[in-house]
Amino acid sequence: MRRLSDQFTMIGGLFLFVGLISLLNGLFHAAGSVWMTAAGGVETAGVYIKDENEQTCIRYEADGKIYLLDCFMGGKPGEQAAVRYLPENPATARVTDADKWSPYIGSGVAFAAVGAAFLYARIRRNLLLKDLLKNGVSVQAQIDEIESGSFPPSRRKCYRVQASMKHPGTGRCVKVSSGWFLDHPGKHLTDGTVSVLADPNDEDRYYVKLERGEMSGYRKIKVNSEYWGNRS
Repeated sequence: MRRLSDQFTMIGGLFLFVGLISLLNGLFHAAGSVWMTAAGGVETAGVYIKDENEQTCIRYEADGKIYLLDCFMGGKPGEQAAVRYLPENPATARVTDADKWSPYIGSGVAFAAVGAAFLYARIRRNLLLKDLLKNGVSVQAQIDEIESGSFPPSRRKCYRVQASMKHPGTGRCVKVSSGWFLDHPGKHLTDGTVSVLADPNDEDRYYVKLERGEMSGYRKIKVNSEYWGNRS
């Protein structure tokens, strides 16, 4: 069965990768700007142009000569940019406009944070499962319903199992729910019950087993923000 959380994990990995690339790009240019200033670089005005290969670069003048600076940051032809170059080697230059590289740092941090949050949620889920496989108690829960829902932006239909069980530690009847799945779980639930790994010391820690080798279900505390609606 395809878990919705697996889709979010892949999205999280992509966000993290893009964020780190953007962040490293911004930090590289920021470090270059600081180094050039500390080295006594001379500031001059440059302008974005298209070179003979139609690549964006910055043209600047030093000691009466024209130089081209390769640029990996956005800039429209004709737009100006502040450039610093070494007096003894004018061909060595860096863009010093903070507004050119700071957006890369900001967007990089934002994308990386979103990706890290998705991956952290997956790591927490795996750690919970590992602990319950070692210390949990297997319990049969009575299925109450198979809930359906949809998630933006595609509004794709998803399913989860709602069930009731007698908690092995407290003896109370508690509600449990699985994670969201992209496939209807009905074919895996032929006898009206579902297996649950439960922590005998904490009613809020459990996993719902929907098929052999397939564990899903999450900690009920804070689960709405972490797993999009998986609640008791």
